[in-house]
Order: sequence, then C-alpha cells, then structure tokens
Amino acid sequence: METEEYQKSPGFQNLLLVLSIYVVIELYVGTIVDYPEEFKETLSWIDFVICMLFLYDFFNGFFRSNDKWKYFKGNWIDLVSSIPTIEALRMGRIVRIIRILRVLRSAKYIFNAFSRKNSFNTFRNLMLISSMIILFFTLSFYHLEKNANPHITSMSDSLWWTTVTTITVGFLQDIPPVTVEGKFLSVALILLGMIMFSTLTGTITDYFIEDEDIQENINELKEKVESLEQKIDLMTSKIDQLNK
Repeated sequence: METEEYQKSPGFQNLLLVLSIYVVIELYVGTIVDYPEEFKETLSWIDFVICMLFLYDFFNGFFRSNDKWKYFKGNWIDLVSSIPTIEALRMGRIVRIIRILRVLRSAKYIFNAFSRKNSFNTFRNLMLISSMIILFFTLSFYHLEKNANPHITSMSDSLWWTTVTTITVGFLQDIPPVTVEGKFLSVALILLGMIMFSTLTGTITDYFIEDEDIQENINELKEKVESLEQKIDLMTSKIDQLNK
C-alpha cells in the first residue's frame, strides 16, 4: 500500500521488483540445494542488504504518510519481513516465519507491479522476471548437475539448458537432468515457461488493443477539431456580415 505522497521513482521500483523476484526464487532454490558454507555467508550478506533496502522503503513510506497508523496497519508485514536473518538473530522457527513473510511481501510487490494499467510496464517487468529466472535456474542447475551430468561441463551448458527448456517448455531437452533435484528443477522451469509465454502473449495483445484505443481517441479528437473549425468559420462569416 502506498500513500499519495509516496511515489517511488521508476528506478527504485525496478530495483525492488528485481529484489522481490530474487527473494522468491532464492527461497525455492534454497529448499532443494544444499549451499556450501562460503556461499551461505555470501547469501547472508545479500540478505542483509536486501533487508536494509526493504526497511528503507517501509520507513520512507511511513514518515511520508499522513495517516501513519493506517500505513502501519496496511504494511506491518513489510516491516516484520524486513528483519535481517543474520546469525545473531537466528531463532529457529522465527527465521522461517520471517522468510515466509518476506516471500509474501515480495509476491505482493510482484503482483502489484503486474497490476499497473500499462502494457509497456508489464512487458518490462516480464523481461526483468524472465532474466532473473534464467539466471537463478542456470546457477542452480549447474550446481546440482555439474558432478553427475556428463553434459554439464560449464556454466554455458547450464545456460543453454535453461534457455532451451524455457523457450520450448520442455519439448526439446538435449541435456536431460540426471539428479532428482535437477528433474524437479526442470519441472518447475517448464511450468514457469508456460506462465511466462501466456503472460507475454496477453501483454502483446493488450499493447495492440491500447494502440487501437489511442488511435480511436485521436480520430475522435480530429473530428471534434474539424467541427469546431467549421463553427468558427461560420461565426466569423456572420460577424463579417453584421459589420457590413
């Protein structure tokens, strides 16, 4: 929920959208991938930075709001989900609850981004989401399959698998997954690919419909202008006759 006073800049909106997508994908990947310890430390720092940005967004909106209590009631999940899960604050199930709330917050932001009545914004957001999905599935598939799948020898192989699986929604897989986790990852990517292409089709259709509506409005305005010009000419001629 945003107040009338607090309008995020397009750049900050895009940043929050990308981070929200990352949060959702990272939670999913984290449930099927056992990260190395050094990678977990890196993820913790990324998590901390994201939380700081989410907190900044919450308090920026809070202090700019005219009705702070109403803003708090409508956005308290955003505040709780922005608590960093750093080592000093880890308390078992509480951390899991916070991470789930963070996913809910991110999902809400992604949904709101796609709910804006602008097909160009929707198309841009879809491209951002697609890029993030391809990036994370490429990294995850490489991590899961690199030691078990003879076809995965480099990150480019994993990128090729992700791209082909997304575009063909699984009908063409020249690099089949070997591990159980990789197969689950493949199914998830196929489903996401179907959703992305159906959304893309709808977005393109909406764009052309909007374009036709704009053209119709322009034509109506032209007709009104022509009608006004005729009336002005008629009034001018009558004034000239009266002056004579």
